[in-house]
Amino acid sequence: MKQHLFFTACFLFLQSTTFSQDLTGTWESTNTSPYEKMVLFHVGDSLFGYTHDIQMGFCKTNFQGTFNKGSQQLKGKGISFISKSFGHGLSRYVLNYRDYGSYQELIGNAYAKGAVGTMLSFGLPIPLRLKRTNSLPDSVTTFMNKHLQWHEGQPIKTNNQQIVQDTPTILQVTAKNDDTLKTELRKRKDVLVQTIETSDTVKLTLYDNGQIDGDTVTLFHNDSIILYKHGLTASAKMISFVVTESNSLQTITMMANNLGTIPPNTALLVIETNGKKYEISLSSDFSSNAMVKFIYKQ
Repeated sequence: MKQHLFFTACFLFLQSTTFSQDLTGTWESTNTSPYEKMVLFHVGDSLFGYTHDIQMGFCKTNFQGTFNKGSQQLKGKGISFISKSFGHGLSRYVLNYRDYGSYQELIGNAYAKGAVGTMLSFGLPIPLRLKRTNSLPDSVTTFMNKHLQWHEGQPIKTNNQQIVQDTPTILQVTAKNDDTLKTELRKRKDVLVQTIETSDTVKLTLYDNGQIDGDTVTLFHNDSIILYKHGLTASAKMISFVVTESNSLQTITMMANNLGTIPPNTALLVIETNGKKYEISLSSDFSSNAMVKFIYKQ
């Protein structure tokens, strides 16, 4: 359920005599450790996407960069975290494009971004050799979607599904009792992600937050199960409730039922209330739950 949002997007096929290279696609490291993946959309001279590395933990970041067709060089950086484990930071990248006919590679280095990261890494670069494993992105994030648009009325395609305009499914919420899950929920640590003050209806839309890999979650509203062992695919789920003076503290808690193929479980929770919109990344595993609190404030 890693960071993939099923929004309307576009795919610009740049096949012209003035710009022959299109770096759109999924790029993965040829070495087994550390594992690095870069997923890109190539629009003009700009690149938008995300990176995912696994090295003593994991880190997934939104990526933005440029490609110089003269030097055949990509330069970019992680601009914000999607999800990460302790000790990981943002990076900047300098990679050279190579086309060997039967396959293409991006070869170069990743550098720690910022003074603290540079100090912790002793200023040493991480060598990278990324091979294009698919000419289509494996998923589309919120950040990528914001920088894309329709091209001649055609929706973008990924290697595992077609991105179409998505209307979230509105759930008819009925609380479900499952004492086993509730007991397991209490065994795990609740990690407070955000507290939101409101005196209005709260509309929640839950999206997959990246690559679909078989994760399932259970969503609790206070002590009631409102989404039961749900596998987040591309389809968004919408839930709504009201925060009132008589019910002034309410919580939404996400509990992982499994870890899929790429732990931990991550999802994007879009919250609309009091005329404001929040986009919150939730992460859960077998030791911790992700929680958002709602407090009544007139």
